[in-house]
Amino acid sequence: MRKIKKTICLGLAVLAAVLSACSSANSIKCIAPANGETQVAIVNTELREFLSQKWTTDLCDSYHEDGWGHYEPCYIDFKWSGNADTFMLSKNADMSDAVRYECEGDSISIRGFNANTAYYWQVENTHGKSDVFTFTTEQMVRTVYIGGVTNSRDMGGWTVYDENGEECGYIRQNLLFRSATLDNISKEGIEYLTNELNVKTELDLRAETETHNRPIISGVKYINISCPQYAYSGMGIFEFGNGKIENQTVAVKEIMSVFADENNYPINFHCAIGRDRTGTIAFLLGALCGMSEEDLCREYDISYFAGLDDSKPSWMHKQAFLPLVNKMKNYSGEKDSLAYNTRKYLFDIGLTQAQIDNIYNILVEKR
Repeated sequence: MRKIKKTICLGLAVLAAVLSACSSANSIKCIAPANGETQVAIVNTELREFLSQKWTTDLCDSYHEDGWGHYEPCYIDFKWSGNADTFMLSKNADMSDAVRYECEGDSISIRGFNANTAYYWQVENTHGKSDVFTFTTEQMVRTVYIGGVTNSRDMGGWTVYDENGEECGYIRQNLLFRSATLDNISKEGIEYLTNELNVKTELDLRAETETHNRPIISGVKYINISCPQYAYSGMGIFEFGNGKIENQTVAVKEIMSVFADENNYPINFHCAIGRDRTGTIAFLLGALCGMSEEDLCREYDISYFAGLDDSKPSWMHKQAFLPLVNKMKNYSGEKDSLAYNTRKYLFDIGLTQAQIDNIYNILVEKR
């Protein structure tokens, strides 16, 4: 009888220890972001403020002087009660394919989140795993941090409109990344570009004289096509004359053909500072997909948040970007729709209708 009592007591002690361990892990409470919270910020305050205001040509003038600091994506600060040594993050409620992070104590800060996306997280300690908590990020254009690279962002997230001016969807995330040169990308930057952003193609829009020691990223397809910019006479995208100037529109055709092949995605495209030549191609892609004129101007302006040079945004709009927009709006002489005219322009310079449709279908996520 005494032996039976000892066995029962031992069993109860083990059960109590197990229950205590489970209770200890499950007793961890979510503090921040609040469980179920929506509109969790992924960009810094300055960029959100800029994007929330009515756009004017000089709106960005007060944002471009402070440099890179107010361009970077912001961290999400996770906080919970109790201690943990592992933090797990997933886009799936069952925590499948969760990314694991080492942590210490009751908090961790992470950045690099998609916009308008539900995430799930839990923490783990020696006693087990906590409950699963969830939050949803804001619908917002996102900048991304690639070590050693400035002015980098995902073009995904912008609203697109149909031919009647009605919202019909968004540009898909994680397909189009634009940036400044990758020449000084760090080892960590390469890892993030290839393993986190899964970039398959680097499209370098600089002239050959600017592309020393390229390519530098193993396993990523490298394409170099010298790109025209804006609507400048002799070096813009509307040069249909005879002789060497014709090479400008040939280059645009070759560049846009890269985006017509779904096997090239995700694509990182860039020039030197990622604003002028890169901005011209970003304009063509966004206009083709149905972005509004105001949003195309905003998307262009975001490059000035990276503190690239002393050019004033309002001056550049007057001298370079708005002439490009206006010339495209009036390109056909039939409609002032940017989407219609951009597609006609691309067809006229040699893209097939199938290629133009491919770009749209690859990039646009319908509602």
